Order: sequence, then C-alpha cells, then structure tokens
Amino acid sequence: MAAGCGGGFAVVMASLVGGVFWYQRPQKQPDWNSTAIKAIFKDFSLIASVPKPRFTFSYILENTTSSDYSIDDKSQIMIMATLPEGGNVFEADEALSLPTPFYLPAKQKVVLTISKESEYSEAYPERDNDRADKAATFIARHLKELGGFVLFDKTRRYKILFPGKWPELGP
Repeated sequence: MAAGCGGGFAVVMASLVGGVFWYQRPQKQPDWNSTAIKAIFKDFSLIASVPKPRFTFSYILENTTSSDYSIDDKSQIMIMATLPEGGNVFEADEALSLPTPFYLPAKQKVVLTISKESEYSEAYPERDNDRADKAATFIARHLKELGGFVLFDKTRRYKILFPGKWPELGP
C-alpha cells in the first residue's frame, strides 16, 4: 500500500512539474498579416512651411476583413520608411507621423495621410521655399531615397505596406 501511494504521488508530482514547464515554454508569435489592410498610393505634396518643409503622402486604405480597424494610440503601431532597393529593408524614421485616432470600417476604403518632416538645405534654403524649380529638385532627391512605408500594428499583428510608386517629376 505504501508503494502504491508513493508511486501515485510521484506520478502526480511529475505531471505537475511537466505541466509547469509546458506552459512556460516560449510561445511562437503568429506571422504578420499583410493582406488584412491594403494601401494604394493616391498622391503627395510638399508643404513649404516654416521652420521645416513637410511631405504628405496620401493613400487609399482598404479593409479586407469583416472587423473594423482603428488606431487609437500611437504606441500600438510602428511606422517606418522602406528603402528604394526593395525587399524587406525598413528604416526607423522619427520624422514620420500619421493622424490618430484613425478608423477604417470593415470592408470599406478610407484615405490616410502620412507626413514626413524634412530639413531645408543649401540646395533648397528656406528663403527659396516659394520657388518651384528649387522645390522640384528637392522633391526629386527625397523621393529617390524613399521606397515607401510600412506600418506594423503590434496589437493585431498587421503589416500594412504603403507602396512608393511616385510619379515622374517634369522640369
């Protein structure tokens, strides 16, 4: 009888210890969902404001899911620039911002604007902010260095790709 009680106790203890280790193992994160929200480039503009010029990029976002999507707090997201080389090369950029709160109903489309602050330079000084020729050169140089944007929603594990198919600038 003592052997049976001791064996039973050992089985229960082994099960408890095994259960604790099983539940404490690292959990695999789900993959990023890059099809839930789709973005199509709409247009961009340069606002030659003082003290810094600001680019605004407008996109049409489509919610392909049957659930509403919202960004209520900027801490739930991370927005980065993509490099023009393509692929999955991202660069953190504190000059990027989006309006919050943002709301996108299920199965609907909404326009979202991404802003990027820049700096005046010798090639485009603040005193020349009303000159179209200087602005065009400034815009062309900055757009060559930018492949688009990516937004990671850490709460829902959404990855939203904002393509950088910029129009060709004329003289």
